[in-house]
Amino acid sequence: MIPIRFRNQFAYCAWLLLGLWMTAGATCHQKRALTEFQPPEVFRAPPDIHQLAEVINRNRNIQQLESNAVTVRTPGIPTLSARILWERPRRFRMTGGLSRLTGTDFDLGSNDDLFWMATRHGPSPTLYFARHDQFESQMNRQVLPVSPDWLVEAMGIVELDPAMVTQTPSLRADGMLEVESLVNSQIGSYRRTLVVDPKYATVRQVLLRDPSGRMLASSTLSNHQHYPALQVSLPHHIQVQLMPVGAEPLDLDVAVSFYSLNDNQGTDPQRWTIPDTAGYTVVDLVQINASQSNQLPPSAIQFPQYQQAQPPVPQTSFRGVRDIR
Repeated sequence: MIPIRFRNQFAYCAWLLLGLWMTAGATCHQKRALTEFQPPEVFRAPPDIHQLAEVINRNRNIQQLESNAVTVRTPGIPTLSARILWERPRRFRMTGGLSRLTGTDFDLGSNDDLFWMATRHGPSPTLYFARHDQFESQMNRQVLPVSPDWLVEAMGIVELDPAMVTQTPSLRADGMLEVESLVNSQIGSYRRTLVVDPKYATVRQVLLRDPSGRMLASSTLSNHQHYPALQVSLPHHIQVQLMPVGAEPLDLDVAVSFYSLNDNQGTDPQRWTIPDTAGYTVVDLVQINASQSNQLPPSAIQFPQYQQAQPPVPQTSFRGVRDIR
């Protein structure tokens, strides 16, 4: 079993990681909803899979998200304030703490090679990390049962490949379309189910099952707002549940006030560099997962060396303010 200290600290980090992908631009104050930002009607009759994919895949226009006003709320953890950066394909950074006065209590990030979660919460500072390729080759993942890539979909940045759809989209009793597709991985094909509004083509729910059919995670998306410059609609209320093996489900509720899209204001490569490991216990999540499969003993190890990738070319920018009730 994973030591209790590691399990508790990692659960804390896992929720911060969720907040990373799903709360770009979240603010703690509430405003009136602006009807001019409501998603436009795109279909008058239920679309076929190619029509639906064309609209959903406009999310590819989003290359970058940024916000310096982020809040994360989940039961048992005080409200957190943070700054967030995210760029395709896998670059992100989220730093913050209980308040802007207490300094950096956590540092979450990813580059093209690996991701990390560092926290000073708990009895001793701990930094968890994993290389993407190694993490994705493991079936039995403790606490964080999904690849970090899925968390991008959890916030509504979804793409749909018609060639991977397993059956014709079906109309549910509630009027929503249900689309099931395969997601290939190193350990087999995952099954992803999208629940989509047939009139606005907004994704309302994302469900993920592992190759054995076990439910791993779900995300329920609402309060979609439209960004006309990029022709995309993003949810501003996100409810996620993770279902780790051998543990209780983990729930998170996030409200988003505004996004800054494709407005990259800097190209400093240090923003995608791991924090200084001095003072941290460094733990490899791949080894932790492997130890649960009787492959390796759990241990704290040294960070691997990797080549820092160059930042992508900035895209056309759009900055918008979106209000929520």
